[in-house]
Amino acid sequence: MSPSSKSWVRFDPLVALVSIPIAVFLIIVELETPKANIPQAVGPEVMPIGILLLLIVNALALFVQTVYGKGKPPAAAAPTAAGASSESWVKKYKAVLLVLLGLIVYGFILVPIGFVLATTFLIIYEARLLQRGKWIRNAAVGFGVSVGVYLIFVKLLNVMLPAGILG
Repeated sequence: MSPSSKSWVRFDPLVALVSIPIAVFLIIVELETPKANIPQAVGPEVMPIGILLLLIVNALALFVQTVYGKGKPPAAAAPTAAGASSESWVKKYKAVLLVLLGLIVYGFILVPIGFVLATTFLIIYEARLLQRGKWIRNAAVGFGVSVGVYLIFVKLLNVMLPAGILG
């Protein structure tokens, strides 16, 4: 068999194919969940359904990109004498682990310090991980996005977000 005929067996297309039915199942569960009698312009079910729909779109794009050759995997690192990759697993996935750590910390500090400050800190932290330098721009964008999202949700959509120490 040629390498292109086995391309769907790689990790990326498999993750995409597994993600789609899981997302569809979770959308169905969300739609069947009893709704709260809270007067809001947008109900709490909109956000998870929107995120799951985006997951489906991204999974389809990942599948098409990897199967049809635009997402070819990078060349494998030369194995060492022991047969292991020259980079350790931690070095390869350090940024991913730090992003997840940041999201976990965000979850813990969101209510005590409030949405605006917690989200500003998260955006600055994530920008620091993914793009070093440019502190002033990252802080301005973090604060601006946080305040903008807060105002949209609280003032326009009547969704309560934690005010924290600023409230």
